[in-house]
Amino acid sequence: MFCMRADLVRNLGNMCSSELHKGRLQVPRHIKEYIDEVSTQLRMVCNSDSLEELSLEDKLSFMHETHHAFGRTALLLSGGTSLGAYHVGVVRNLVEHKLLPRDIAGSSVGSIISSVVASRSWPELHIRKRFHNREKGNDTGRVMTHGALHDIRHLQCMLRNLTCNLTFQEAYDLTGRILGITVCSPRKHEHEESVD
Repeated sequence: MFCMRADLVRNLGNMCSSELHKGRLQVPRHIKEYIDEVSTQLRMVCNSDSLEELSLEDKLSFMHETHHAFGRTALLLSGGTSLGAYHVGVVRNLVEHKLLPRDIAGSSVGSIISSVVASRSWPELHIRKRFHNREKGNDTGRVMTHGALHDIRHLQCMLRNLTCNLTFQEAYDLTGRILGITVCSPRKHEHEESVD
């Protein structure tokens, strides 16, 4: 257990480097072997029944320290209108495989998707099939007559409905998910703000 405490670091041997994973459909063999070995060792710690080996308190302490060292996985959804449908597909797959992280953050269209996800319970996420359906119309005509593709009042109303008009705290109390949103200032030269 002492060796595991010393060697369990998130980016051991630079294994999180994007260069190692570029153009691959699978995790590199040496990284997979490392992960498999760590999993085996963690199971050995959990399954150790002998009081002489490890007490329950020792096991819990070790697991807590390991969790603290590695942190938690978060889902970060970026901005850009064209990524909205992609984000919905990613979230849908994570929900279907029960892999959706507790911590979710987003900016721009990613903040819209993450807000909807953070304000919905598991059963609601399973049945929620349409995030982005909208009425078909003459988009070019709307841009020419109104100067914008979407009506901001309609978007506000839609967002209130999609998020059940919940505050961050109410959404957390309902779902247990932690939401982070990046808000950009409308004024030039001002920094963006993070809202949790």
